[in-house]
Amino acid sequence: MMDVDRFDRATRIVHLAHAALFAGLVGTGFLLLFFPSIRAIALGPYRVLPLVHTALGLAMSALFLSVAIHRACEPLRRDVRAASSWRWRDARWLVLAPISIALRGSALPAQPRFNAGQRLNILFTIATTALLGVTGLILWSGRLVTYRIQEPAYEIHFLIALAVSVVALGHTVVALTHPGSLRGIIAGRVSEQWASRHHAEWAATMRPVPRSADRGE
Repeated sequence: MMDVDRFDRATRIVHLAHAALFAGLVGTGFLLLFFPSIRAIALGPYRVLPLVHTALGLAMSALFLSVAIHRACEPLRRDVRAASSWRWRDARWLVLAPISIALRGSALPAQPRFNAGQRLNILFTIATTALLGVTGLILWSGRLVTYRIQEPAYEIHFLIALAVSVVALGHTVVALTHPGSLRGIIAGRVSEQWASRHHAEWAATMRPVPRSADRGE
């Protein structure tokens, strides 16, 4: 049985950290919206829940900053650059993918390291994280920002968070129902057969290694 290296250790750590921070932000955001009694809990002059939510937001910003500047994250930055590269066959893939799900076995255009749907998800994640960070900063600024700016910022923050939550739920369901793909982000490797089936262009450029071989990280 042969495998193909898919994600390095730094990429897997960033993915795990992002997932954990996102879950924390969604959880604390939900409590802030719908449980005023919990929101009111204070430690001295500070309300605990808003403080935790803000700290998680700052940690998410720090995570994205580390990806942008840390040398170990160069493979991840390369993946982001690749997500910005599009061809006509990628548009065909997006159109045909739902049909392929409905009619199992339908052929899809060959894809590189990330298919068109995954590249959309990468770009969506970057854009929405930036917007959530900006609107969150406006809300955190309090009286430093006028109410006319804060009110739409609150609505935008909520709507984007809701959209991201729905997309993240779908992403999680797809991952859990595709163990071959899930193995890639957990163990860093996928089977040669999986790579050739789902990412034929990328698989053709990779050198398979025995499944029992040391990853050498």
